[in-house]
Amino acid sequence: MRVSVSEGDAERIELLVDDAVVATTDSAPHIFTWDSTGHSEGSYRLKARAISEGRTFTSAPRTVIVDRTAPLLVSRTPEDGGAVAGRDLRMTLSFSEPLHPANVRPGLFAWDGLPADSAHLSEDGHALTLQAQARLELPSRYHLLAQDNGLTDLAGNRVGPIETSSVWVVPTWTASAPVLRIHAEDNNHWAPRIRAASSGTAYVALMDITAVGMGGRSRTALHVSHWDGTMWRPLGGGKINEREVFRYGSFSFVMDASGAPLVSFSQDAVDDPTAALAWVYRWQGAQWVSLGGAIHEGASEVTIGTALAMYEGTPNPTSVRSRLRSSPGRRAATKEKTAWPQWCGPSSTMW
Repeated sequence: MRVSVSEGDAERIELLVDDAVVATTDSAPHIFTWDSTGHSEGSYRLKARAISEGRTFTSAPRTVIVDRTAPLLVSRTPEDGGAVAGRDLRMTLSFSEPLHPANVRPGLFAWDGLPADSAHLSEDGHALTLQAQARLELPSRYHLLAQDNGLTDLAGNRVGPIETSSVWVVPTWTASAPVLRIHAEDNNHWAPRIRAASSGTAYVALMDITAVGMGGRSRTALHVSHWDGTMWRPLGGGKINEREVFRYGSFSFVMDASGAPLVSFSQDAVDDPTAALAWVYRWQGAQWVSLGGAIHEGASEVTIGTALAMYEGTPNPTSVRSRLRSSPGRRAATKEKTAWPQWCGPSSTMW
């Protein structure tokens, strides 16, 4: 420790530890060495006192901590055998006391030969976060190995042993696209259906429902959009068969063998509340094409919903089979050229 006198010369300078003189010097430079070996661990107040012409001048106290205890690893996140979701391999080690930042280096740690790319010490010095940026194979198990780490606390005590630990790196869900919005109105929507063509193109369909005045009427339209790599783009203006209805049901969304989207949905006619209508549309080229017009179930029927399936896996319209859940039973129709003749039903057990 070096002590300087701001004005004049001092006859003698003393070093005091908790008000007890432990060393003196009477010539510059005033340098002291305090051997703390005989002192127990804890805090001590150090002061310098200058004596000149019978007068004394005392410095402000400095607190010094005597610490001989090695810092210990008290926890790790994730715990040994835990999991990290995604390709971001990260682990946080928490210690019993602050580490010296000058001794923190990424190269002190590695996961099965994969070195840590970054090592971040928390503001209080207790937590050390290690991260590897390399692209990882998922799922995989990695073991964190601490080299001759050289980590110390602020007093220079080396960190105790850091045992090898393992962590699983597993896949995770990530947002691959922004939120899909139809418009600003607060309407009801059926849960969306998502499909992927063999090309990898993603499609999403959902029914938009808006109440129209009194009397239970609603305006419905089916929306289908595809992901072009940067944003969701509507197919054919985004609305299929927008119309005013008394009742509506759930919809179906499938892909044919050529990768073309097909949708089926129910919309009961507003001018005839007893008429149950179901529709099937297919995306052809640059527009939605109705396959055979409405499937009409006749009076006293209520279309609850539709289910659409492909038959024999061909893109021919005759391969589309639509089942209508109706009251009192269930019917099925199959596409033949331009019409939908009933295939079977009504049945209370079918489908």
